[in-house]
Amino acid sequence: LIASDSIMTKQEALERLSKSARATIHDICTFELKQVGEDEDGNPVMQTVWTMKHSEDIDPVIAASIKSVTFTKTGPKIEMYDSNGSIKILSDLQGWNAPRKQEITGKDGSALAIKADVSAPEIASALAGLMAKL
Repeated sequence: LIASDSIMTKQEALERLSKSARATIHDICTFELKQVGEDEDGNPVMQTVWTMKHSEDIDPVIAASIKSVTFTKTGPKIEMYDSNGSIKILSDLQGWNAPRKQEITGKDGSALAIKADVSAPEIASALAGLMAKL
């Protein structure tokens, strides 16, 4: 069976998530301090002005981290996906989190009842041995 190119490998997923986790607004926009006028005393009035980079200058993986672009009364608003989400997925995939203890109980927190009605002696014996370990 030959793997399809359309199926993402684990390595590709890790690389994409890593880029997304590192993405910042500076990968998408440029910021400059520009003089936008003068005050009443003739002193320069400075303001930070931002512009979005041309699409060909933005890595496609970084572009995929843009959640939305909204046009408001004061200009465009860019919202990016939270990089912490990518870090969380990476930590889960890589097993960076401490193991968690899980307990399974029966109804109302009582011990889990397991019943096995097996006629084959070798299976019944194996199940009995397993049940003894629980």
